[in-house]
Amino acid sequence: MPPAQQGRPAPEAEKNPAAPALAATAGFRTWRDSTGKFTIEGKLLSNTDGKVTIQKSDGSKVAIPLQRLSAPDRAYVNSLGEAESAPPAGALAGGDTEQIGSGGWVFRKEGRGPVLGFRYRLGQWDNGQCLAPIEPIFDARIPLAGPSVVIARSGYAVGALNVDAKRFVNAVQIVFMRLKPGGGLDPSDSYTSPWIGVPTGRATTTIGGSGATVIGIYGRHGAVLEAIGLILRGE
Repeated sequence: MPPAQQGRPAPEAEKNPAAPALAATAGFRTWRDSTGKFTIEGKLLSNTDGKVTIQKSDGSKVAIPLQRLSAPDRAYVNSLGEAESAPPAGALAGGDTEQIGSGGWVFRKEGRGPVLGFRYRLGQWDNGQCLAPIEPIFDARIPLAGPSVVIARSGYAVGALNVDAKRFVNAVQIVFMRLKPGGGLDPSDSYTSPWIGVPTGRATTTIGGSGATVIGIYGRHGAVLEAIGLILRGE
């Protein structure tokens, strides 16, 4: 885990006022504070009202005042803010959703087309029922019948996941949305699968759901699925 972040503020004149929000397209990099003593690994999610939000590799997010960053990092953020224009009205941002869960080895499974469903196994860890590693399905023409497969109806694709997770992923529920002819998904025309795994009854978190096409999953796993997020394609 990276060390905790802190540092003294830079001069007020260097503050970046109300920079436009940035899409989650910047890659992972090492960020330094203004003292040069503290670092964090992550990618830039946004730069708004003088505060940047950085997503770490475990999916957690850290908000840092822009003036607390090193001069090179402030210059990097400002250059992106100037180069990136606002998306067209109605455009859907791509990138990674929030990752739910923690621990394990990092994985990423991505394709070109929409995710149509999942092939999965169930497992058990620390006396709890949970999901074992899960595989996205991109081609419905392959025979996929069986209790360990959930596939969309014709004309639909995966649009979101309801996730029950804490130390590991106990269960997920798939939200399928209709594929739009011009690309993307229609959240107003959707249906939800039964739970995969055994839900605990605690509050769940929904990832995705904007209507952007889901083109893969990422997260962390060991013997079981410990964290999961969705990979979205911008429309």
